[in-house]
Amino acid sequence: MAKQFVVIVDESKLVPRLNYAFPVPLEIIPSALGFIQEQIKLLGGLGTLRMGVRKDGPVVTDNGQFILDVQFKPGSDLRKIDQKLHQTPGIVETGLFYDMTAMVLVGSAADMKVKKLVKGS
Repeated sequence: MAKQFVVIVDESKLVPRLNYAFPVPLEIIPSALGFIQEQIKLLGGLGTLRMGVRKDGPVVTDNGQFILDVQFKPGSDLRKIDQKLHQTPGIVETGLFYDMTAMVLVGSAADMKVKKLVKGS
């Protein structure tokens, strides 16, 4: 509902290309887990249910959904895959944020700076 969508990360999240260092997180409806994992395989990906660190069972979002971490093959067209994922029943949102992000704020603990990345710069 905001006028601008701003992403805040630490510098470890900066990568030359998407999907090489980190899997793509998907927020999914729990009852659709099996179906979504099959659909992800058809798109050339492998989905792993994110498990809790200090609790038993999967991570559950504030909305009661699961997080599925998905790794796609290098060279995959993530923009096209993102469009297909958004059309898949049971997927609430992806962590790709294509054409949504106005700016990214990157924090650095080493020198207590914040680097502002703006689309198109």
